[in-house]
Amino acid sequence: MNKNPLISFILPNYNNEHVLDLFFEKFIFHNTYDNYEFIIVDDGSEDNSLEVLYKWKNSGKIKNMLIIKEPHLGIINALNKALFLTKGEFIIRCDGDATIETSSFVEKFLEFYYINPEKIGVITSKVIADNGWLHALGRSVISVNGLLDRGKIPTEVIGNRKWDFATSVSKNFESIVNIPAEVDTALGVFTFFDRETAIKIGGFDKNYPLWIEDDDFFLSFRLYNKKCFYLPNIEICHRFSLRGNRNPNAWKRKKTFFTFKWLYRKNIKGDNTYHKLFNITFLKTKIDNQNDVKQYYIFNLKVLSLKYISWRSQILQNNYLYWNQKWGFNCLNPDLNLIKQKYKNTEILWSYDNNSFNIGVDILNKYHNLKNTKNNSNKKTKILLAYHKPAVLFKDNILTPIHLGRSLATKASKDGEISKEDFEWMRENMIGDDTGDNISHLNRYFCELTGMYWAWKNYDKLGNPDYIGFMHYRRFFIFNQPKKCWNIFDKYSHELIQSTANYHEQIFSCLHNDITVALPGLLPENIEKQYKMHAFHISKDFDLFKKIIQQEYPQYYDILEEYIQGHKAYFANMFIMNKELFFRYCDFMFSIVFKLHDSIEDYDKRNYQQIRAIGYLSETITGLFYKILEKEKLKIETLSLGIMMKNEVQKDIYPIFDKNSIPVVISCVHQEVKYLSVTLQSIIENSNFTNNYDIIVLNNEIDDLDKKRLLSMCPNNISIRFFDMFLFKIQNLSYNDNFFHYFYPVVHKFFIGKIMHCYCKVIYLTDQSICVRDIAELLSFNLNGNTLGAIEDLSIKFNYWERERYNKNEWKLQKKSKFNGDFLLIDIEKMNSNSYLNKVIKYIPLSKLVKDHEKYFNYMFRNNIIKLDMRWNYNVGLEHTLLYKKQFLLEAVLSHEEFQEYKKSKEDPYVIYYSTQINPWNYPELLYCDVWWKYARKTLFYEQFLSNFNVVKLYGADLRIKNHLSYKIGQIFINYRSKKNILKIPYKIIATISEHNKNRKIYKIMCD
Repeated sequence: MNKNPLISFILPNYNNEHVLDLFFEKFIFHNTYDNYEFIIVDDGSEDNSLEVLYKWKNSGKIKNMLIIKEPHLGIINALNKALFLTKGEFIIRCDGDATIETSSFVEKFLEFYYINPEKIGVITSKVIADNGWLHALGRSVISVNGLLDRGKIPTEVIGNRKWDFATSVSKNFESIVNIPAEVDTALGVFTFFDRETAIKIGGFDKNYPLWIEDDDFFLSFRLYNKKCFYLPNIEICHRFSLRGNRNPNAWKRKKTFFTFKWLYRKNIKGDNTYHKLFNITFLKTKIDNQNDVKQYYIFNLKVLSLKYISWRSQILQNNYLYWNQKWGFNCLNPDLNLIKQKYKNTEILWSYDNNSFNIGVDILNKYHNLKNTKNNSNKKTKILLAYHKPAVLFKDNILTPIHLGRSLATKASKDGEISKEDFEWMRENMIGDDTGDNISHLNRYFCELTGMYWAWKNYDKLGNPDYIGFMHYRRFFIFNQPKKCWNIFDKYSHELIQSTANYHEQIFSCLHNDITVALPGLLPENIEKQYKMHAFHISKDFDLFKKIIQQEYPQYYDILEEYIQGHKAYFANMFIMNKELFFRYCDFMFSIVFKLHDSIEDYDKRNYQQIRAIGYLSETITGLFYKILEKEKLKIETLSLGIMMKNEVQKDIYPIFDKNSIPVVISCVHQEVKYLSVTLQSIIENSNFTNNYDIIVLNNEIDDLDKKRLLSMCPNNISIRFFDMFLFKIQNLSYNDNFFHYFYPVVHKFFIGKIMHCYCKVIYLTDQSICVRDIAELLSFNLNGNTLGAIEDLSIKFNYWERERYNKNEWKLQKKSKFNGDFLLIDIEKMNSNSYLNKVIKYIPLSKLVKDHEKYFNYMFRNNIIKLDMRWNYNVGLEHTLLYKKQFLLEAVLSHEEFQEYKKSKEDPYVIYYSTQINPWNYPELLYCDVWWKYARKTLFYEQFLSNFNVVKLYGADLRIKNHLSYKIGQIFINYRSKKNILKIPYKIIATISEHNKNRKIYKIMCD
């Protein structure tokens, strides 16, 4: 069986031999979903059903098929046996006499369910009888008509319905048969429901021996705040003509001795008359009436015979009586006032409660939009994103970045001159507006309009899309925000990524509109006054624009006045529209702006902002165009607008020095930049002027002022560059909910291979270390074919259980050594050739990577790591932490060789590591903390250390031990204050004092 199937099919079977082959043939033909299990419970079949079932199981065509044989106890027992064996998150309840007639039906169920998993509990399908007549479009029960198939009406008088009621197709049948809808409950043939709620309900109620058990079960979902929906695009055929007897033993049909049987009768059908004796035809004669197909009986002559009596009436009467008892109302002749009172504030009354009803409508509307989206997904769509400098790149088969003003790119602008390197990046990553028929040279005046003009005149180069849109590199649509608004983002964030996730589907859903635009802004003044008041604008430009509209488009002048006297303004020239409308928009726009451009005569007297008047006024022209479309009754939809204040691009890192280069990578977050300055100062003071130190700082959000301070520390042979890990994530890795974990320096080392791919070998350390020797000496160390050189972590020596877990159980590390990942010598080529990063991304959730980074580090590199001299990473806090937590000395747990190596590193360290718990700014009296402060005093952050300086006494101080003892004794009195335990107090006190004295002796040894 599949351990984690998403779908569980359950099939109760009793005497379905004649339909099972057809059932499975249809299932195999139409099913396209693989992650399922199929559980069949045979209810003591008396025919050859089991042989047929095992034939299909052995065929291998049905995945994960389980057959369970049960005595004949009825369908409810079989359903519940299967239900409680399922492992899937969702269940599809099948019937042996009903076949699936729609392909990819599982995907269709799931597609609808995931619209609102919190509210959708049951999805039923269109059920057609094998004679072609409608069976059910879901089931109704909470209405004046009571329980019956949806799409039908009872022919009996309401209030006098009996178990054997008759129905006819309702008048509105044609209007509802192919429309998804919320329904009261469902018929139990190929019905989809969630397992969790089914288990809460307790399964199918065994008090229904047969029939309406499914109505009861699926209606019960509403008691758990779940809804039931009818989905017409999944069709089921109920094979009544092939079905077997399903009645349980207790309800089997009985015999009677006093039943009449026809002796003689004749049956007229077509042009023939059939004469029968004991129901056997002995004579056939011709008649003239070709249309008569009814039966006529000449003799009412009957004889006594044995006959089976159907117990259908008794079963249904039992079921209806039990329903009335359980639910408190008559399901055939319901009292709606009683139901409304009894089931107030539940989903039972969804059709009478506005809030619940509207939730259902919202689900159905979303499904409708989803289907429209799929229909529109075949329509080719392009959205241009306007860039004028390097920034985070959005590019796929829809989003198409375009470089605006490329022909002017190397000339001065409001943003300064673009460098040659940046210009090449723009050329490599996007199209330009300077090919074909173009106005790229007018970009200083026209802004984004040069990109629109290029798209208009070179539409074929975009592939002639059916729809075209326009956004900016830092102004963009937010497609999935229910409450529309403007959103200002300082930078990329989790909210921003979520707001743009799965945008393809959202774009396609927009295509049923005539045009989709950015939400307009609300101004304190009217549009005309707001423009003329702004410092960037020249008021006469607006008057000139109005004059051109009056001359060229007098029919639109009144619409213009209405628009510019209002306070609702469209900004950013953002839209999604079809090709024809886009061409009309461009024709309108450029017929105005070219005349406006020719009319402005004082460009030479304007600053960089004022010469962009046409760019600003184009937004008003766009707003006017939208108002014209509104007057023409076109459908205009608005979307939320996102504005990002900061979106720099993180470029690849290349060696900056040609010779004697010493590449060093340091991890840091912006909160720890002052500690980074100390690390850098130590590297600088111990550097060799003949070497060139290429330092890359892996960081997030170090602000510009702190960057300048750090850069000011460097002599000519030392370069510092800052690599933004968040931008690296955005540009190189797929979006997911764990992206913020890239902020943690502990995971940075896993990505160094990709970041430093242009280097051969690099040194990696964190901002918790200082160097007291030239770090360049390490670069010559021979890794002997290994990927990493690292320092052995001695902490594992102190914990037997941790060591066993590392070496044998969870991690299966063969070496009895654990390595510290905070100081490394890395062979970049080896790291990349073994695809370590791909393994991390594929197999390790980032949340776990942060928590257990040391374990994953040791596991990933277990066979490709070599030990470095311990002097390259002496841990200051090791002994102090050991004494406080484990209460024994270092030499007691290390071998003689290990202790001598540790002692050597303590006496002459090359790099000193300060842990998060034991550090110089909290414990300045510790060994080598004075060295750290020596470097700290020479940084520009020294005053920050002093302002935050807080002395905490060392672990093991007398006062702390005394407090520890008093606390323990106090806890004894609290924990043993009952009469039963009070005699234990003296013994516990003696034991605690003894432990206290042992600690004092150990501390004195430590201090000697």
